[in-house]
Amino acid sequence: MKQRLKNNELQILRCATVWDCYVNLCGQLSKDGSEEEYQKLKAYEINGDIKVLKNTCFKSKHTHIGYATEDRDEFETMSSNPENKHIVFTDRSESNISGHMKVVDETMLVSQVQGEDVESSTENSTKFCMSTSLLPCSCTSCRIDHTNHKDCYYSNYSRTKIQTFDTSKFSNTSVATNDLYGLHPLSVALLKQLLRDRGVSFTSKARKDVLIQLLTEDLDNEMERDDEGDIDD
Repeated sequence: MKQRLKNNELQILRCATVWDCYVNLCGQLSKDGSEEEYQKLKAYEINGDIKVLKNTCFKSKHTHIGYATEDRDEFETMSSNPENKHIVFTDRSESNISGHMKVVDETMLVSQVQGEDVESSTENSTKFCMSTSLLPCSCTSCRIDHTNHKDCYYSNYSRTKIQTFDTSKFSNTSVATNDLYGLHPLSVALLKQLLRDRGVSFTSKARKDVLIQLLTEDLDNEMERDDEGDIDD
């Protein structure tokens, strides 16, 4: 992707924004496995042709370019267009698990990532196991089971790291019990409208947790003013 962006720049095809990158790269790099080159590789494997060795992990049969946004309104607008594929909403609000998770180190160097839920012996406990490798591998062991890192012939070079996250501690229970005004189930668009109606200013890119905090503070202030009015009467 970086090389393609560099080539685009050299051809004066500028990618000024993330959306520009998405639009341009979708047309240039997207693959679904139907291309002639990959049909040949499939035929090599079916016929037992030695040329199948060309089908390494560096030969991606499926390439999907996606666009991720933390703005719910932007997500709904972009995903409503059927021509826009793989639009993802990354909810980083306090009410979501991802808003509490730490960033995985060295992700910019990682070439291969796998993850899966793992069973836990503790009740009400959920865990997620993620393995990251600095180099992808297509040895015979990895071809059979890509999660079996112990038998990988090149494990010393791929430098695979396995991390386990306890996702049960990211439960939304504490958030829900503190939601005095029932704001968390509301959409971002409705929260923004409520803030506008109350004259509370906010940035257009404000996340949901920020909008909830602003609205909660304004409602708290209103409650305090009402209480003071009752005392004066």
